[in-house]
Amino acid sequence: GQKGRLLLSSLPGEQYDFSISTVTPVVLSKEGRSYFRVEAILEQPSARLRPGMEGVARIDAGARGLIWVITHRFIDWMRLLAWAWM
Repeated sequence: GQKGRLLLSSLPGEQYDFSISTVTPVVLSKEGRSYFRVEAILEQPSARLRPGMEGVARIDAGARGLIWVITHRFIDWMRLLAWAWM
């Protein structure tokens, strides 16, 4: 259900808004980066789109504060440790 924006290499002046429908549990690693296979539904389909077109999609994941980014892994680990002791 998350929203995002798609930019295609062959149509550089156009942006396509979409919403995610399915995330497949497959991770691809290329050039030191991880990629996830995702299926999405375009908000406004276009007749100009063709199979095999490539581009970049960005998903709006929300904003987090710097403190949260730095400390969330440690805090999650502490919660898990406290739960294991109980």
